[in-house]
Amino acid sequence: MERYYTFWRRLGAGIVDSFFIGLLSWIIGYVVLQQGRDYFLVMTVVLFICSYLYSILMTGLLGQTLGKMATGIIVVDQADETHVIGIKRAFYRDSVPLLIQVVSFSFSGWNVYTEPASHPPSEIINEIGEYALWGWFIAELVTMFFNERRRAVHDFLASSVVIGLKGLKFDKHYEALDLAKLQKENDRVDNGKEE
Repeated sequence: MERYYTFWRRLGAGIVDSFFIGLLSWIIGYVVLQQGRDYFLVMTVVLFICSYLYSILMTGLLGQTLGKMATGIIVVDQADETHVIGIKRAFYRDSVPLLIQVVSFSFSGWNVYTEPASHPPSEIINEIGEYALWGWFIAELVTMFFNERRRAVHDFLASSVVIGLKGLKFDKHYEALDLAKLQKENDRVDNGKEE
């Protein structure tokens, strides 16, 4: 069961991926900001699309983003835990936050190109989008902590599971736990035979 205890690795993977996407955004943003406000909106949309393509394609084809590679976790099919999930199911994993952000970005874009004072509902919709993303994040945490295989909502949507790969320094702790469990079971079986 320890192979499913991937919370800290997932968190680390998110940080690495955010740093990678953030660095890319900063570089492109620096160049594009020289061109003006209209280009900034285009750059925002392009980076938004690229960040989701990065996540969906890497997870779908390899089972790992750069962050997941660095932290030693992989997204696999929940039925056999050996095959990657493919692009379609990787899209399902990212579909809810993607939809929330598309709606929020649509209203933000609308607000930029119209008179903001004449459209106050767009600000409300953006706030609703932020709350929806926080709600999604909390739902992900709750489901991950309260099922045996630590599957979050997006894992259920995609029929996937995140498992830890062996070979990293902190895996020695999990290996020790596995050995201790196995020893305890063997001792219990041996004690049962002696009686």
